[in-house]
Amino acid sequence: MEKNFIILTILFSCSISPIFAVRSHHRVHMCSEETQTTELQADEAYHMGLIYYDHQAWDKALELFRQAADLDHTKAQYMVAKLLYNEGKCSFEDLKEAFEYCKLAKLKEYPRAINLYQYIQADLTEKMLEKCSEPIKIDLNEILSKVGEKGDAAEEAGEDEEEGNGSSSEQEHKEKNSVPEGMYI
Repeated sequence: MEKNFIILTILFSCSISPIFAVRSHHRVHMCSEETQTTELQADEAYHMGLIYYDHQAWDKALELFRQAADLDHTKAQYMVAKLLYNEGKCSFEDLKEAFEYCKLAKLKEYPRAINLYQYIQADLTEKMLEKCSEPIKIDLNEILSKVGEKGDAAEEAGEDEEEGNGSSSEQEHKEKNSVPEGMYI
């Protein structure tokens, strides 16, 4: 007779929201206790983060969202990215971190993360291009002196070999190591 009874129970599944499951003679797949505990911790940290976020305590909210995000909470991953990104008014390091968290939420197809990801990606690309276009300062005199030192050492080694020939001259050395007029390095 018990087989005919269908008992509705509320189970906490591996997702964020509870699932209503029908238990009969069929098997119900449940997550392990450890997984459920981790999810509850992530949910708790996320909801506490929302309270701090609503009260504009950004640092504490970010800390709690990070805890939940590191436990694989999708909405928390989005919130970490949102807080770090701050509409593009962030450092390059924060932008890279926001990109990584947003990418995790986007891969789980969270709609808000998909939109934010596009903005973060565009700003990250722009900042990377800015970094690449910064001028590089090179001291040519230092480089030429190092090249000259290497040339002198090679010439000394060559003189040792050519001492018997006597064909090396000061004029040939100047012609080899001089830069023609009008040529810039």
